Amino acid sequence: MLRWTAITIVFTALSSLGLAQEDGKKSASTPQLAHIRLAGSLDEAPVAADPIFGTAAENFRTKLERIRKASGDKNVQGLVLHLDGLSIGYAKMEELRKAIAEFRATGKKVFAYMESGDSKDYLVACEADHVAMPAPGWLMMVGTRTEIMFYKDLFEKLGIRADFLQMGIFKFAAEPFIRNSMSKEAKAQYNLVLDDFYMNCYIRSITRSRKGKKNMTDDAVMKMIDDGPFTAQRALKLGLIDEIAYFYD
Repeated sequence: MLRWTAITIVFTALSSLGLAQEDGKKSASTPQLAHIRLAGSLDEAPVAADPIFGTAAENFRTKLERIRKASGDKNVQGLVLHLDGLSIGYAKMEELRKAIAEFRATGKKVFAYMESGDSKDYLVACEADHVAMPAPGWLMMVGTRTEIMFYKDLFEKLGIRADFLQMGIFKFAAEPFIRNSMSKEAKAQYNLVLDDFYMNCYIRSITRSRKGKKNMTDDAVMKMIDDGPFTAQRALKLGLIDEIAYFYD
C-alpha cells in the first residue's frame, strides 16, 4: 500500500500544476487525484453558477456530484477527502458514505484526512481505504444522546396553558408543552430508538467500513467508544485510523 506521505506529495504536485481541477486540459497519461474538502453544514440551497465575486460555492449536491464524476473519470486514480469539521445530520452522513462506497467499488482508492473530528467526521472518514490524522489531533468519538426541551414552566410564567388530548401512554408528542420532565414511557421509547441507532447506524457502520482491520468487532468498537475520546496516537493504536501524518496542500 502507498504510504500517506507519498500520497500527499503526489497530490501537492498535481495541485500545483492545476491538474486536480478537472478542467479538461490535462494529459490523459498523467495520473491524478481528486481533492474534495468537506466542512460545515454542507448547505443544500442552490448556489450561483457564475458568481459576481470570487469562486463558485459548492453545496451538498455539488460535493456528491464531484465524487461521482471523479469515479467515472479514467484519469482520476484516487480521491482525497479532507474533513474539516462537519456539522451535518445523519442523513447527509449516510449519503456521503454511500457515494464514497460507490467510488471505491470502481477499484479506485479513497484517502481521508482529519485535523480532528467527532463521530460524524469519523463515520464519513472510515468509509475510505486509508484514514490519517496529525499527531496533535483528537478523535472525539463518544456515545449518542438526545435532548428534549420542556416548556410547561415557561408557559406558566407567561400565563399560557397548553391544551392537548393525549390518546395512549406512548403518544408523547405533546409532553414538552404539558410536562416539565419526560414520562417513563417516553424515556423507554427514546432509549429504544437510540439503542437501535447506536448499534446499527453507528457501531456497525464502523465495523463494516473497517472490516479487516484489527479489533473491529461490534463489542470491541463499543468498548472503544466507552473509553473515548482519543488522541491521534491512541486512535492509531486501536486501529481506528491508519497513520499519523500531515496534509500538505
